[in-house]
Amino acid sequence: MAFRNLLLIICLLAPSALITQQAAAQTRQQQRELRRELRKLSPEEFDSLKNRQAELQQKVEELSRQTSQLQEDVQGKEKQISELKNELSRLQKELDQRKEELMALRQKEEQWNEGVVFRVQIGAFSDYDYSHATGSSPQLQYEKTDDWHKYIMGNFRSYKEADELKKHLRKTGIRDAWIVPYRDGERVPLREVLDEALAD
Repeated sequence: MAFRNLLLIICLLAPSALITQQAAAQTRQQQRELRRELRKLSPEEFDSLKNRQAELQQKVEELSRQTSQLQEDVQGKEKQISELKNELSRLQKELDQRKEELMALRQKEEQWNEGVVFRVQIGAFSDYDYSHATGSSPQLQYEKTDDWHKYIMGNFRSYKEADELKKHLRKTGIRDAWIVPYRDGERVPLREVLDEALAD
């Protein structure tokens, strides 16, 4: 049994040993041929060949340095790309969150454009436009009708709550504050919604 295993190992290793010997023989043969060629060269040709070899070696070294530098640059760019992807992902999440907030705000705004709503007008000016002062505040609204710039506060379903704000504003010095009703987003005279206002 041991003999059979030994024979099997020899059979397996023999071809690889043969290939190695052939390669070594080929290399020795090539070296001999190269020596013969070198002997044929004149000293000037030999020096020229050595110089050419040195130049090529320098080029190889330079290309190797450039390759290393390019690899470093690529790694730096890959890191930068990764950071930008992370930033993009963060900004996308933030954008999605803002969209959800905006949608919720629009839905809330749409709720106030349905049915009867009472608001308190704090001023109406024909010669001054303070619309830039309202900014993006949801509490202070601006309307322009004809030549009038109107400034309105609050959204109330109850006339009584709107009246409390009006009284408070008058106490603080805004004497022209008054209640204005809206039905389905359109301003209407108080008499049209008086029954609903008094039902509160």
